[in-house]
Amino acid sequence: MYFVTQGCSMQPHVRIMRSSLSVEFIQQLQTSLPPFQWPFFLLFIPFFLTMAIDALAWQFLFPRANRPNYFALLKTHVATEAIFLSLPGGFAAADVTKIFLLHKEEGIDSAEIVVSLLGRRWILGMSQVAFIMLCCLLDFGIMQNGLTKLFDGTGLGWVALAFAVVIVAVLVIAARLMVAGRFAGTLFKAFVLVPIPYTKRWLMRHEDSFRQADECFKVLSKGNKATLFVVLVLYTTTWAVEALETFLIAHYIGFDIGMTKTLIIEAILSIVKEAVFFLPSGVVVKDLGYVTLFNSFAVILSPMKTLAFVVMKRLTMLVWIVIGYSILLIQGTLPMIKQRPVAAPIVGLDN
Repeated sequence: MYFVTQGCSMQPHVRIMRSSLSVEFIQQLQTSLPPFQWPFFLLFIPFFLTMAIDALAWQFLFPRANRPNYFALLKTHVATEAIFLSLPGGFAAADVTKIFLLHKEEGIDSAEIVVSLLGRRWILGMSQVAFIMLCCLLDFGIMQNGLTKLFDGTGLGWVALAFAVVIVAVLVIAARLMVAGRFAGTLFKAFVLVPIPYTKRWLMRHEDSFRQADECFKVLSKGNKATLFVVLVLYTTTWAVEALETFLIAHYIGFDIGMTKTLIIEAILSIVKEAVFFLPSGVVVKDLGYVTLFNSFAVILSPMKTLAFVVMKRLTMLVWIVIGYSILLIQGTLPMIKQRPVAAPIVGLDN
């Protein structure tokens, strides 16, 4: 692939990423990073905004009569995002932990949580497609150039296009399964394949909840279309906010790439990240993707500047992982509260 085989432009970056962390190397990296100042703290805002918007959209997917507290959802989402970002295939373990925590602390019925999470996954996929399409409308030429450079101009750019088509096809199939009442059952079979013992044990204990969720999904699929559209818009916004983080880090390091190009870079790398979902947060592959796309968009950086960008990108993620696991540690010590009464079949979107 381009980012591991393309000429001399990539070789310095690859050599640096493989270098040992000698004292001299660390000193060179420090000189590439700007001095520690208050704008550094702005780099952590986009991630929090993403979590806040995501939690708001997620809240709409619960029954109106039994919606959990927004801040409880936000806290749970930030906590479990640490699992998603740090474990291979962490999305399954993160969703299982969400179910456990909301049932334990908010007393919400497991079936209602499962339905909200499956609906969230479905709409997230739809929002990703919408985000990619909007970025194509911004500047299709830049998007096409980025894909060509990323895949070495060997025709593999069609792989990315095919992958986007596959995403749409999967979403259409998911919608049909949802209406037919077989979506949760299909997801259950897929989650069981994840090689995490804790996840498998929990899933086997709650298999009935997935069956009940399918019945609820039939109602959810017939919910208020205007509300579903609002949820779709909110989730599409989260993709743009992630691009804002890249934009701010680039400015902090000392180079300007422009917001349009930043949005397109994130749209392209969202496809790459989905393709390597088994890697925590697309580590290494996504990092090399940034380097490749910066080069393709004529953003000339020294190897150390490039590495400084990657380090800052991963540092912000690491800070939120630490915060997330700290919240998990605190939540794990709280006593279980009395379970709420189960709401009528999922009717949160019918008004």
